[in-house]
Amino acid sequence: MREAQNEWSRLDAADKSTSSDTKVPAAGSATSDHLARQFRKVCRLAIEPVRPYFEKRDELRQSQRGAIEDLLRRAVAEANEQAALRDMVALRRDCAAALRTLDGVDPRERKALAEQLKNALGSLDTRIAGIESAVEIAKTALIDEAKKLGQQTDAKTVASGARELQHRWQATGQGRRKRDDAQWKLFRGAVDAAFANVDAVRAQGAADAQRKLDDAASLCIALEQLAGKDDAPERGAVAHIDDAWRALTVNDEVLRRRYRDAQSALREAAEQRARRKHRARYDHWLAHYRLCRALEHGELTIDATREQQADLPPVDLAKDALLARFEQAISGTANANEHRVEDSAAARDCLIALEQLAGLESPPEDRQRRLDLQVARLSDKLRGKQNVTPEQAFEALLTRWVGGASPEGSVELDARFERAYQTIAESL
Repeated sequence: MREAQNEWSRLDAADKSTSSDTKVPAAGSATSDHLARQFRKVCRLAIEPVRPYFEKRDELRQSQRGAIEDLLRRAVAEANEQAALRDMVALRRDCAAALRTLDGVDPRERKALAEQLKNALGSLDTRIAGIESAVEIAKTALIDEAKKLGQQTDAKTVASGARELQHRWQATGQGRRKRDDAQWKLFRGAVDAAFANVDAVRAQGAADAQRKLDDAASLCIALEQLAGKDDAPERGAVAHIDDAWRALTVNDEVLRRRYRDAQSALREAAEQRARRKHRARYDHWLAHYRLCRALEHGELTIDATREQQADLPPVDLAKDALLARFEQAISGTANANEHRVEDSAAARDCLIALEQLAGLESPPEDRQRRLDLQVARLSDKLRGKQNVTPEQAFEALLTRWVGGASPEGSVELDARFERAYQTIAESL
């Protein structure tokens, strides 16, 4: 139809030019007007079947223009407001798509709409770039804080700090995808490193605690070994162990109890050694006395007695009286002990005094003698004549016993003497 109209216009122009040159009568003009009317009528008749298409096309163009204008209004509003980045990116995508579909609007309006869409895209790009930059800066700051979190060693502090940082990370929103992914890897790596550092510190703490327990157990063993030895520990050994124990500040109750038990065992061992050392002087004296009695009873020869006496440690208890008794027995002085009878009063008095000192009961037949001795001793005490220690009293009684009170042949009195002697020596 357009081509036909263009051709008609060309012919009409040529006809007017020819008529002007040949001076055609006016009737020709009437004919031309008639033909023009006929042509326009035919055109109208020809276009009538497709008129609904053109009307529909105009309607679609108007709708497309309205959609683009609405899109432009939204673009202007969201570019000026604090819209979400995701919405702005979606709006930009819609604007770019609208720019590619401008052939759906009236050609006379395309240029203006294209210019408006390009301006909207520019504004959106600026706004999107600003948001992405702000998100990147905020996430970079969070990454730095996550790295600083790695300097903490307390598990609760790191856990709460990591939760707070993750909440703040989510609140920053989204930026450019690739940049967000790269920053998330850095952030996640910094948080993981913080937890790994806590785990390493915890593991080191556990290792240190175990090493501390092992060291404490070693000190317990060392103290127990010292307590188990017969000899006294070397000078400073126990103090060195005690100093090491205090430096460890052990909190394990089992080890603390074990160490206290080892200390008690060490003190007990020291007391045992002291008791043995103190008791040794009494044991040595008794060994010499038994040897002397064996010689007196004829159970040993003089040579055998001298040989065994040389192997015994020296005595310091009632020494002079015991050595004199030895010399008498060895020299074989005739009738040297004739004055000693088996149940002599001196022997019984001395023995009862020993039993009193030992806290032992005397036989019934010596009960009255014991009572008399108690009364006499009480009288001496009231007069101030008795002011000696148990050790001094014991040594004085031993001196009396070996110096003349002990009988030579009484097995019963010897047994009572040894029982009293052992009891007193143990108590002292």
